[in-house]
Amino acid sequence: MSTPEPARPPADGGVVVLLADPPFAATTRTYAAQLAGDGWFVRPVQGPFRADAEALAALVAARRTVGRSGPHVAVGIGPEAGLASRLAGSASVGWSAVVEVHGRILHGTLDAGRPAQPLDLFTGLGCPWLGHFAEADAEVPHSHVEALAEKLSGLPASTLLFTYPGLDAAGVAEDACAWARTRTFLRHIRAAAG
Repeated sequence: MSTPEPARPPADGGVVVLLADPPFAATTRTYAAQLAGDGWFVRPVQGPFRADAEALAALVAARRTVGRSGPHVAVGIGPEAGLASRLAGSASVGWSAVVEVHGRILHGTLDAGRPAQPLDLFTGLGCPWLGHFAEADAEVPHSHVEALAEKLSGLPASTLLFTYPGLDAAGVAEDACAWARTRTFLRHIRAAAG
């Protein structure tokens, strides 16, 4: 799916929305439009991605297109895109914040394309992080989310973790409360950036 080229970004940065899973595409477009209405320059990037490094590379390349100053936020929607946003927050590429919607927490197996457990990437988190996770999802089980909550409690970075009872991944991606929380989080990020 090709994405139309957005208008030139403003000087104060913007939001890169990384989407790996096509089922979330329509909802993501709706929320991206809301972020644009809030004054953010939004750059959507569509997967699928074959490896963690490929998703991260797409995110970092898009980061260069959303302005040179001001807050830069990575939003990852879906297991691989959420993981890439977390990778970005752990890298030294100048992200102001990361929002993760239903990102992968633990891989079933490790291989050349997925060389580390996503949970371990939080140790290097260098920016504020907001996560939204389903409580009723087979792909990212609640036990993984509980392990994530424990990991977050020991981090110096500012983190917020929300779980949504009775929802699966698609439900969280479409949840109005999750997106209202995201918009509030982004307002705080923008205010902190001055």
